[in-house]
Amino acid sequence: MISRRINSLSSSRDAFDAAKGYYGDALSQSGYPNNSMEYAPDDGSARKSKRTRKRKILWFNPPFSTTVESQVSHKFLCLVDKHFPRTHKLHKIINRNTVKVSYSCMANVEAVIKSHNKKLLQKRNEQVQTTTRDTGCNCRVKESCPMNGKCLTKAVVYKATLDTGSQSFSYIGMTEGTFKKRFNGHESSFRLEKYKGATKLSEKIWSLKERGQDYRVSWSIVRRGHPYRNGQKNCDLCTSEKLEILLRSHDPNLLNSRSEMLAKCRHKRKFLL
Repeated sequence: MISRRINSLSSSRDAFDAAKGYYGDALSQSGYPNNSMEYAPDDGSARKSKRTRKRKILWFNPPFSTTVESQVSHKFLCLVDKHFPRTHKLHKIINRNTVKVSYSCMANVEAVIKSHNKKLLQKRNEQVQTTTRDTGCNCRVKESCPMNGKCLTKAVVYKATLDTGSQSFSYIGMTEGTFKKRFNGHESSFRLEKYKGATKLSEKIWSLKERGQDYRVSWSIVRRGHPYRNGQKNCDLCTSEKLEILLRSHDPNLLNSRSEMLAKCRHKRKFLL
C-alpha cells in the first residue's frame, strides 16, 4: 500500500528512489522489516472509470399548508411501499430510492388577486392608449404637423422619405416616447453641424447641403409596437424596427446600415441595477 502511494506521488524513478529510503526506514523501525518497494509507473489502465449515470428520480410535490396536520409525505411513501413491494415487477422503477417527496409553496391569495388585477389593468391601459394615441397633436399650426395630426403617438416605427427631386431615399427609425420628441432630435441634427453624425439620415442631408442640393423630408408611421417591460425576453420595438429594415434591405436607396441589425436593445438599460 505504501509502495502504491509513493508510485502515485512520484513523477519519475529518481523521485521514487529518493523517497523510498525514508519510508523504508520508517517501516523497519515500526516492525515491518520485509518491505520491498518497486517503482511501477501508472499507465492509467488500472484506473476504474467513475460512474457518471444519474439516477432518475420521480418527485411528488404536494402544496404546503400550515392547516394540514397529516404527515402527507410519510403516508405517501408508505403507499409506495405497500403497492410496490419487492416482488412487484415495477419495484425497480418505483421505490423509495427513485421516488422523493418535497413540498411546494404556492402563491397566497394576496399574490393571486394582485396578479389578476394587474392583468385587467394592463389590458385596460393598452385599450386607452390605442384609442388616445392616434388623436394627439400639440402643434400650434396643425397644417405643419410632420405626422398629420399624430405627432404625439408613442412607441412607433417610422419612415423618413428624403426626396431630392431626382432621387428618393428612405430611412427607418423607432422611438419609445412621442414621435414629436424624436422629430425634434432629427431636426437638431439637420440644423446643427456638431450633430450631423447622429444618424445616417443626418449624414445624407449634410452631404446634400455641402453640394448645395435641395431636399424635402416626409414622415410616416410604418408600424406600432409595445415598449420593453421588465422581465420580457425581447423588445417589440427593436424587433419591429429590424424587421422593417430587413424587408427593405434589397432597396439600394435605404440609408440604414447593416450594423443596425446587430444592435442591442437600448430600452433595457433603464431596468439594469
